[in-house]
Amino acid sequence: MTPKHLGPVVTGLAALALAGAVAAGPADAATAPARRAGTSDTAHATHSHVLDVTAVDFSYRVPTHTIRPGLDMIRLHNAGTQPHQADIARLHDGISVDQFVTALSQGSGPALGMVDFRGGVNTIAPGATAVAYSELSSGNYVLLCFAEGADRVPHVAKGMVASFKVEGGADHSRTPATKGTVGLRSYGFDLPDGFGHGTYEVTNTGDETHEMSLLRVAAGKTAHDVLTYLEAATPPPGPPPFTAAGGIGALAPGASGFVKVHLQAGDYVATCFVPDDQPPHLPHFMKGMFQPFTVT
Repeated sequence: MTPKHLGPVVTGLAALALAGAVAAGPADAATAPARRAGTSDTAHATHSHVLDVTAVDFSYRVPTHTIRPGLDMIRLHNAGTQPHQADIARLHDGISVDQFVTALSQGSGPALGMVDFRGGVNTIAPGATAVAYSELSSGNYVLLCFAEGADRVPHVAKGMVASFKVEGGADHSRTPATKGTVGLRSYGFDLPDGFGHGTYEVTNTGDETHEMSLLRVAAGKTAHDVLTYLEAATPPPGPPPFTAAGGIGALAPGASGFVKVHLQAGDYVATCFVPDDQPPHLPHFMKGMFQPFTVT
């Protein structure tokens, strides 16, 4: 069954695929947030391996300094009133931001065929800050938020798209020390023992794009309650039985990134909302990418 409702804090690409066309904005909708952006504490530098991103309702503030090729830190602060994410996608060579935004207005298929996903920070709650690391080559990139609000409209459809550029010669970028490796596969997760505290490498070993969205199960609820809620065509009354807890954004097949997590004790699920390549394009959590785990 293809779900018609995926919850108000759905992360990943399923929201876009199931919602249909994204409303077209002005030709410079993706670049305007970057031009209006305030600078970060590293913005005085001529180049950096740190991309500080602030999410608000419904746009991004990004720094104006140049991001260097290599392993770059993405630090997302959610200053909005709703959950937000910062998925990172590299535009294919020859594709402009304007072309991508226009394609978004025609539905997910044309637009997603123009990019390769490189990770980023998955959905976090208002007021939270989270960190991920992505291997970024030279080129043009977009930040995307596929989270939904109470109106069931993905934030990307409200203009939550921003662009940035990676350029210059590659220089040294230190690989963070890790506590283990997370595997994303078709269709499941390989989580190391004790996952929940520290920095982890995340590798997509599957043949489709996958993500790792972390959801904290609400007190008195279970992972089964979360799955039932996500699969429901009509959501039950009351708040969802989970809150967004971060993770890593979508990764193309074979791609790797790093995610830093400091999860509070409790029950969680790791899940993937990316839609399957084949009709009826079920989100991957409905094909087995839904793994409960406990943090102590």
